Formats: sequence, C-alpha cells, structure tokens
Amino acid sequence: MTWNLEEFRSLCDDHGIPSTKIYQDALTLKTWRATNFGSKALGVWKHLFSTSQEIVVGDDEWNETQFNSESYIEAALQASHSLADIIAQILNIVILEGHFPEAHVSINKVHRELNRRGIATDVDRAVQVFLDSPEYQYTNGFVNTIKHRNLIDTDFQDEFGVGARNEHGMRFKSFTYNDDVFPITWASDIVNLMIPNIGNYIIDIGNAINDYLK
Repeated sequence: MTWNLEEFRSLCDDHGIPSTKIYQDALTLKTWRATNFGSKALGVWKHLFSTSQEIVVGDDEWNETQFNSESYIEAALQASHSLADIIAQILNIVILEGHFPEAHVSINKVHRELNRRGIATDVDRAVQVFLDSPEYQYTNGFVNTIKHRNLIDTDFQDEFGVGARNEHGMRFKSFTYNDDVFPITWASDIVNLMIPNIGNYIIDIGNAINDYLK
C-alpha cells in the first residue's frame, strides 16, 4: 500500500494549493531513517551472536551491543514519531489553508481544528484512527518519556518452548506516561510491527487527502 504522491501533487496544482514538497520529502526521509535505525538495532545483536565465540552477559562487548541497540531503537522511534507532525504540516496547508503558523502545527491541533470545522471528515477519521492506535500511543509515550524524564530500562530475554515466542532479544520494560501503562515490548516488535504500521497509518491519511481533493 502506498500514497500516490504524483496524484497528490497534481490535485494540489489543480486546486492552486501551495507546494508541500519539503514536507513530502521529510516524510520519505524520516520513514527511511526509522527503518534504517530499526534494522541496525536488531543487526548489532545478530553481529554479536555470529562473531563472538563466547558470549558473556554484562561484559564490555555485551554492554556496548545493548547500548547501541537501545540508541538505535530510540532514534527509530523518534523518527517515526515525527511523521505525525510532518503529515500535520501537509494537512494544515492543503485543507486548513495555513490556519496555523508552521512553528505551531501539531497533529493534535490540526485534528481538533478539522473536527471543529466539520470538514474533510474522512481525512479527520483517518487521523483519529492513527492517534488512537496502540502503535502511536506507545511511540508517543516512549518518545516523550525519554525526552522529558529518563531512559526506559531494557532487559534481554530468552524465551523458548511450547506457547513461547521462541525468540531471544532485547525488550523495553513497562513504563507509565500520562497515567497510561505501556507493557513490556520486544525490540523486534517495535522494528518489525510498530514502525511499519505507523507508516501505514500515514499512508492511509495521505490517501484520504487525495480522495478529499478529487
């Protein structure tokens, strides 16, 4: 599933809407960064287990791998989180006709204004689905927690057997943000499920914008 940006640009030209290319390019770059950092987060563990003859939990090599993996996941989630406000910039220009100054645009402000005006209801619905999604809620909580308070603790779990994941890997421990409690989450789920799903929600919003402009 993709967002047809060529069609989007053509529709904007037809309606005399100012170019949003800078934000379209930012969406592409941030998506690539999120994917790239996520891949590196899992890759450092694969490298450790494939090259080290003896794995010692807690030694310098282990600690460096864990530090690098945590850092890559944090960077991946920060890039993914920024997609929300980048698509909000596009919505502000295309649908709200620049109602908010660029520096004051956020996905929540744009969502509230769309809802207040009762316009582009399918677009607004796609935004609401995104904001309500567990992927966005976790990412928003994670990014704001590490930005405003502290890092989120991790552990390394081996889980094999009947009814288990049959996987070993790093996990982020449970944390609380704005009274919401987020569960223990595997790094592999963040990389392989959460980040791609956020990209899909952005695509859904983009396709809804195209439909609105037609």
